[in-house]
Order: sequence, then C-alpha cells, then structure tokens
Amino acid sequence: LLSSRSSVNCASRSVRRATVAPAPVVKPHSSVAMRFTNTNQQDTAVPAPSDMQFVLDSKYTKESGLQPRVVFRNLTTPQLYEMALAHEPGTHITSTGALATLSGEKTGRSPKDKRVVRDPETEKDLWWGPYSPNYVMDDRTFLTNRERAIDYLNTLDRVYVVDAFVNWDPESRLKVRVVTSRAYHALFMSNMLIKPTEEELKTFGEPDFVIYNAGAF
Repeated sequence: LLSSRSSVNCASRSVRRATVAPAPVVKPHSSVAMRFTNTNQQDTAVPAPSDMQFVLDSKYTKESGLQPRVVFRNLTTPQLYEMALAHEPGTHITSTGALATLSGEKTGRSPKDKRVVRDPETEKDLWWGPYSPNYVMDDRTFLTNRERAIDYLNTLDRVYVVDAFVNWDPESRLKVRVVTSRAYHALFMSNMLIKPTEEELKTFGEPDFVIYNAGAF
C-alpha cells in the first residue's frame, strides 16, 4: 500500500512538473520585435512629412544654405522609434524597451573635441585657459565646418527637426532648433530639452540657437 501510494504521488508530481513550462531566459541585450500602436491619428507609426516652410523662412536657413528634401518636425517618441528601426541599420529595441543603435567609431563624449569661436561676445562669458574644455576656433574654420555639415544634410532623403526650449523660467527661456540626420539624435534631444505644447509650437517663430548635427557624415 505504501509502495502504491508512493507510486501515485510520484506520478502526480511528475505530471504537475510536466505541465509547468520553464520561465524564459531573457538575455540582457536581446532584441525584441515590437511595434507601437496608438489610437491618435497624429501619433501613427509612419508619420507624414512636415510642412518645410517654417524651416525655409528662417533667417538661419537662408544664411546657412540649408535646403532639406523632407523634414520631420517634433516627432513623438514612438514615431522616432519607428523611423530609427526602419532607416538605421543595426538599430533594435532591447528587452527593457530602450532603443539601441550604432553610434559609429566614438561611443561617448569627446570633451577635447569641443570648439568655440572666441569673439567679443564669448570672450568675457566663457572659461578660457589651459584647463578649460573650451578650445578656440576661429570664425573661418567654424564657417567651413558648418558648410560641410549643411552640404551633407542637403544630400539626405530626410532630416529631423526638434524645436524646443531650454530653461523652465519663461523670463530666461531660450528657443533651440536642432536639425539632425538621425532619428535617435532627435530622440536624444527631445529628452534633453523642454517640449513645447502644440500652441507654443505654432508660435515658435525664429529660434535663438540652431544646432546642425551631421554626426553620420
């Protein structure tokens, strides 16, 4: 009888074990196939290009010679994920939901690559000297590098524009425009800056600063 009960109990335990699937092992850097869905028609996976007139009318655009073919302005985070996955080889979503991409040869900040044009305006406001992170660049060198960046951006099928603010204090707030070649760059700057509301974006006007990011060049 004891032997019979033992056999039944063992069989029962073996059946229970067989019906429980083992927990899946998720590698830290494994990619996860996923897509974003949203009932808001303005937040669809494939965004429509923006009206470029706001860029073409800017005095900075006219001065620099920027002539983009297609502009995507202030895309949402899901839309930037989708654009990166669709157009940037090597990009994927990690098991934690973060966007992982290939940044190229340099994988971190390069403080010794920072260059600033030294002029009467920056002379008194910035730290200069042997231990300063601000390395001097003359105006001609700056314009040459900007021209190369603009020439590259003008060859692309699409560019991304982020119009946003720095400083939460309205009295000291500055308007910043970022023109970049890659979706993940736009995503990064969207996280770094203060996103305007729809009404603020309509009346954004001329930016106080413009950043041309041609990092893929």
